[in-house]
Amino acid sequence: MIVTLELRAASRCPQCAWLTPLPGLRTSVSCRQCAAPSDFAARARNGREGGLRYPFGGYYDALAEAAILLDDGQDCRDARDSQGTPVTLRREAPRCGACATALPLPADGASSIVCPGCGDDVAVRWPDDETRAWDPRLRCVIGDGKARGADVDARTAQGAQGAQGAVVGCGRCGAPIAHAGGTPDRRRARACGHCGATNYLSDAAWLALFPLPDDHRCYLVYEVDARRLLALHDFIASGNKYWLRDEAKARFEASHARARAAARAGVVAAVTAGTATEDELRGLAVDPALTADEAAAVDAHLHDRARAELLARAPATLVVRWGGCGVEAVRVAVAGHAALPSAVLEALASDAAPAVRAVIARRGDAPEAIVARLRKDPDEAVVKAARANPTHRPGMLSRLFG
Repeated sequence: MIVTLELRAASRCPQCAWLTPLPGLRTSVSCRQCAAPSDFAARARNGREGGLRYPFGGYYDALAEAAILLDDGQDCRDARDSQGTPVTLRREAPRCGACATALPLPADGASSIVCPGCGDDVAVRWPDDETRAWDPRLRCVIGDGKARGADVDARTAQGAQGAQGAVVGCGRCGAPIAHAGGTPDRRRARACGHCGATNYLSDAAWLALFPLPDDHRCYLVYEVDARRLLALHDFIASGNKYWLRDEAKARFEASHARARAAARAGVVAAVTAGTATEDELRGLAVDPALTADEAAAVDAHLHDRARAELLARAPATLVVRWGGCGVEAVRVAVAGHAALPSAVLEALASDAAPAVRAVIARRGDAPEAIVARLRKDPDEAVVKAARANPTHRPGMLSRLFG
């Protein structure tokens, strides 16, 4: 499942209060009016909850809201941080900033997308330290040209803000290649009419041409698999940040149930294939719906310490299932569980594996009849364990004559 959010953001200068648009994900900004530097990351971090995640909904979680509660074209509820910096997020499919044509999603590693409408070279930015500071879950950002590089740097951007608008010079010959009068050309990759060189406009040139915050949009692309979708559902369900009522609540609960089933099926498949993570193994192992076959598949990839830890906190119904597992090591671990139902004790006392019977023979809570029977077990180690049981020590005659 792919979820895309349209981002429009601006940074308010701490010196002159001027709004400078963000042409993408930026942690530091220079004011377009007075050139004062602004540490956007520090200001957001000193806001409410979540640091740079906050403009994404660190307080609410815009990804959870968009993936589960919003339809295309709806704004996420949290539109600005506590420092007065406008940040607007909207669930929207990516579109070209020049002609509004719908854009295809990029192939893995592609640095750009060619717009099918106007042919503009739309930059694609893949995760780096700066984007991870905003949101580590991002797959990529469409329309953020920072990683694309630029042929026209800040020195060629002449900030003429008169009636003719800003003019940008070609990076090769210096001839003007952009003009903001009339209908502006919003393509970021421009061909110089004088020398034919293709110029990709830098952030400074782009801001000089289009100074308004609403002119700058990029698209945040998330890939949401079954496990992440369940985590997003759990976030909404467990907190007090979303209040759902009536039909909305019923739809959410049905969606949550489907997400749980899909995530569980994915984990079972991963366990069977031997590709599950330790967290997935542990989570499935204590699932009340665990079957005996699933328990055996989980145990095949568990080490002894993890198995002991899981059994120590497993509910009784799960211990019963694990007790019937076909893997001897699992039954040995179950035999040492702190509290075993009598039926499980009885079954394990007759287990085909001597190692399992020996553990039962040592248990202080094992019924006396079971321990007495195990003192006559055909395996010597089981007999020795039963006779050494401090809770059921035999009398003098039994010790002498067996």
